[in-house]
Amino acid sequence: MSASNTLPVQASLPDGYVPQAQDHSDPKLKRRNAVLIALTIILSTAYMASVLKRGWYPHDEGTLAQSAERVLAGEIPHKDFDELYTGGLTYLNAAAFELFGVNLASPRYVSFAIFLAWVPTTLYLASQFTSVPVACFVTLMAVAFGYPNYSAAMPSWYNLFLATFGLAALFFYINTQKLRWLLLAGILGGASLLIKVSGLFFISAALLFLLYRSQQVPGTVLNQRGAERVYQVFVHLCLLCYVAGLLVLLRLDWNVVTFGYFLIPGVAIAAVISVATLRRSEPDGRRFFGLFQEVSSFVLGVLLAVLPFVAFYARHNGLDALYRGLFILPQRRFAHQAALTPAALAFLVGLTVDLMLVCCVVIPYSANVRRLRIVSIGVIAAIAVLCVNSYAAQETMWRILWSLLPIVILGGVVLLLWKRSPGLAQADARQKLFAVLAVTTGCSLIQYPYFGHVYFCYVAPLVILSCAAALSFLRNPPRLFLVSFGLCAAFYMSFVVPPGFLNSKGSRYNPDFHLRELKLARAGGLRVATVSVKTYEPLVQVIVNHARGNFIYASPDCPEVYFLSGFHNPTRTLFDFFDEPYNRTSRVLDLIRTKQVNLVVLNRIPEFSDRVPEDLESALDKEFPEHQYVGRFEVRWKP
Repeated sequence: MSASNTLPVQASLPDGYVPQAQDHSDPKLKRRNAVLIALTIILSTAYMASVLKRGWYPHDEGTLAQSAERVLAGEIPHKDFDELYTGGLTYLNAAAFELFGVNLASPRYVSFAIFLAWVPTTLYLASQFTSVPVACFVTLMAVAFGYPNYSAAMPSWYNLFLATFGLAALFFYINTQKLRWLLLAGILGGASLLIKVSGLFFISAALLFLLYRSQQVPGTVLNQRGAERVYQVFVHLCLLCYVAGLLVLLRLDWNVVTFGYFLIPGVAIAAVISVATLRRSEPDGRRFFGLFQEVSSFVLGVLLAVLPFVAFYARHNGLDALYRGLFILPQRRFAHQAALTPAALAFLVGLTVDLMLVCCVVIPYSANVRRLRIVSIGVIAAIAVLCVNSYAAQETMWRILWSLLPIVILGGVVLLLWKRSPGLAQADARQKLFAVLAVTTGCSLIQYPYFGHVYFCYVAPLVILSCAAALSFLRNPPRLFLVSFGLCAAFYMSFVVPPGFLNSKGSRYNPDFHLRELKLARAGGLRVATVSVKTYEPLVQVIVNHARGNFIYASPDCPEVYFLSGFHNPTRTLFDFFDEPYNRTSRVLDLIRTKQVNLVVLNRIPEFSDRVPEDLESALDKEFPEHQYVGRFEVRWKP
């Protein structure tokens, strides 16, 4: 890394930020850095490879796999079946099936390949704020908190990967001033949108960054105060639209947690732009043109990614279906799948502990501060160890880490707004810090409205990057304290959380139970829990023994049953709550007869949808008299 692109740990709140030159010509330093970078990439790759086939949620795997298989059969997402996401990932998974075979592991191979590119990208971003050794440590932390915790090829991982790549493209633009990097950032944002609608979070963050950047770059001073006022009004209208969008999104679950975790950081990011706009009071007639040029390049990139997808649907008369799938069906999904919001008390406790840790970092050194740091690290280390046997410790540790996000965002905002130091950083350093904070704030919305523990993992690597970026602006931060806290957090995420997998994260510790290989032709060698092996292996065997033809009917919410058994779904739905309730029983029975279905599978413990309606169940009992129970499933067939 060049000296101009590496920000040392130099500045503090009270004084200015002056980058220090570093000697990169030292051969020993170069060799050390090369070794550290290679070790970071190797360790990350090895760790991810060791857990690539570990663990599953059957409905997630079934959703991804069945959708991709239907595309291979010539069907179009949204038009021919109810696609849960935008549709781009389904085509990518279909390509994975073509390359690696039709099994559950194939999509994971593709996401693993992208992860291999994500690791050095994360390292590059971290190195923009600190030295290579620290950047390697930050990268390993990001890996520990990220993809290895749930290795399914979920669209939210792709959102994280593409947001990280897009952030790197923004950094390259800051460094080079070449618009092609903004074009690339837009393409990456558009690709993220094609994977899942939450790709909009990165796109909105990038647009906010361009608004902020327009306040930092020098312009030609002209006598056009009217233009300057128009520009200020324009910027504030954009910010009002952003805040209004947050309010509309959060209306589904308005409470202390959503207010403090999402709205306040979002408003703080907008406030940075507002203050920067008002502080720069000199008339500048060139900023409108510069902003328009940058936004146009970024938006063009988004359109280059999105328009071919839209044109494809237009050519197949599927625009109405696409609109329904992206804007109508998700409302039903929110109603059926939203997780409980974390308790306000737990959130406030996490914030309190985090604020104490922040005090340990920013308060000038003294004997009392030294004792506070020692006590704080001792408490955090004890909590991390006690997580093995203590529900309270597990819950406390998770809330401390989870609650860091708004603290980090607000801390970074304070650094950008600090009035005593208008030259707190060079323009490019300030822009990079803002870009990281904006992208992290935007991507944090991936957790809304579900708040499942894995959803924090989708944004946690960006939170870690934000921490590194903010800390790089402090003069002589307590390195030993920060490393100790980082090691405690890494220990928790690497050795305490993974054995219990996601359903126990933040609540209890379990030994590793994903040890059995699911020995089905389409399982791809996934290692799952014993209960899954004892359920799905005999279930598939019963289906294969008694089903005739190409179709079976499995309901509710068991897309994995279709894929693992190799039989087709006669309906357009993967989850029953997507289906229209009107006259549903008659439609299902007509489909069963039309497709000559002779076997049905009833899920007695659905996770999302309601149980099979009584009238439909009664009709199926009469039409399919033979039956056998396998775990939570009841298989019925015609003799």
